[in-house]
Amino acid sequence: MSTEGFTRVWNRTIDGIAHTRGAPHPTDALESLLELLYEEAVAQPPNTRRLFAAIRRILRYLGSSEGCTHDNLWVTSSFLVPGDEYWEVDWADLPEPVVSLLSRMSQEMWQSVGDPDWAEKFGGLPEQLLVQLEAFERWAD
Repeated sequence: MSTEGFTRVWNRTIDGIAHTRGAPHPTDALESLLELLYEEAVAQPPNTRRLFAAIRRILRYLGSSEGCTHDNLWVTSSFLVPGDEYWEVDWADLPEPVVSLLSRMSQEMWQSVGDPDWAEKFGGLPEQLLVQLEAFERWAD
């Protein structure tokens, strides 16, 4: 894993949000969880089970009372924006179920606090994403 790579994406995420919405205040726990996910996503070759485990940890945290904050959800979604030239890997190189989950997390999950009805309608609540993850895991077995 490249610590530089994670730091580059993390700083770009925080700076981008601060520029458009004001300084976010994600928890230290979220930063650690995203770093673990980044580590697994850039590993070569990718290990689907380890990627799923990293995603599960994030979704469980974001679904908890401590983790389900606007800033945590916004930072996670922004961190996962696909096609970002700051990532060391192209998401297209990751296993399809992982790409599907990360894409949904980046596109819909940020609404979970601000407009949970919208997020629920489009399957973007952390709990809904966790159910999808479990379905993908059963498929992969």
